Amino acid sequence: MAAFLAPIIAAPSGRGLVPILAILGGWALWDAIRNGWSRRVFVRPLGFWAATVICFGLLSATWALMPANAIHAVLKFAGLGIAGLALLSTAERLDGNERHATETALLFGMTGATALLWVGAIYGAETGEPLWGIPGQHPIAVLSHAQTVMAMFTVPALFILWRRRLKYFVLALGIAIGYAFLHLEHEASDLAVVAAAIALALPLVAGSRFAIPIGAAIALAVLAMPIAVDHLIPTTEALLAKQDPNGPWPSSLHREYMWRFALEKIAGDHFWLGHGMDASRGFPGANEKIMWGIELMPLHPHNGALQAWLELGPLGAVLAGVPALLAAWAARQTDKHGAALICAVLCAYAVPWLVSYGVWQSWWISLGWLAAAIGAAIMPAKTPAR
Repeated sequence: MAAFLAPIIAAPSGRGLVPILAILGGWALWDAIRNGWSRRVFVRPLGFWAATVICFGLLSATWALMPANAIHAVLKFAGLGIAGLALLSTAERLDGNERHATETALLFGMTGATALLWVGAIYGAETGEPLWGIPGQHPIAVLSHAQTVMAMFTVPALFILWRRRLKYFVLALGIAIGYAFLHLEHEASDLAVVAAAIALALPLVAGSRFAIPIGAAIALAVLAMPIAVDHLIPTTEALLAKQDPNGPWPSSLHREYMWRFALEKIAGDHFWLGHGMDASRGFPGANEKIMWGIELMPLHPHNGALQAWLELGPLGAVLAGVPALLAAWAARQTDKHGAALICAVLCAYAVPWLVSYGVWQSWWISLGWLAAAIGAAIMPAKTPAR
């Protein structure tokens, strides 16, 4: 159900992923309690990681700029985490026939989502209004959530078709998704598909052992992000010089402003502990207007690694990199096909997380758990507990 519904529901709104996770995760938890294996849901490395994030997030409320935000984010993360762990545990228990059925459900879900994406894009281009969303929103930009979710599962779906020797379907679905993506605007999703394709190919060629370097590279990118961004983007003075008040609003320049602002705050007095969980939503100075009349940093830095550093300090950055290492270790324990699928889903999630969305957005957290559960369910063999 999750594999079929997640891509389709995301087409009109990524926020629809939250009730999917809550309902199916709650159902899975009830099944685990009823059948006496609920302990396996939580007593696992990923469960200990989630508990550590929750405890540190609650502790951060004692020094947070916005304590209420920190507590709200913790409660949200905890609720979605319980549902996600239950759904993931259920996925790992599936037998061969159920895994095959899940693969088929994902293929039908991706096909339906591709059709809906095309309908939304064509309607928006013809009318200038979004088919879904609030009237007046950009008709193409409103499809970014759908594009992101589809990017998560595009490479795994094509790989499933290839393994089933349905090469013409691989070509048809690949062209349909690729052509749509080229005419949409969320470049992070395009990069996610490329990263997923590379991550899929490496274990297939080099074996499942290559999953460890992939996970380590993501974790290292989180830890090194402040240094990398500081060296790669211009200073505030240089950014001011690049502004053209009469030109269009370049989103890449806005990203650079946000990231430079976040770097300045990370290096401040709160370096070791951060400014508290979800502090980015009300950071002093973030509402300052820059050129084109937009806010300097609306809601969050649009960079998961910088947000972890900004809000929870070095420990938060370490915690942010742990899931990549756990996923890589799980991939290392399976065959090369299973490792390839895990790495593809992992990298497809990591790319937008690093350059686009906020860490504590409900739909984004839900997508992470759904991707983990669906990824575990389409493994060719059962993987160990993460």
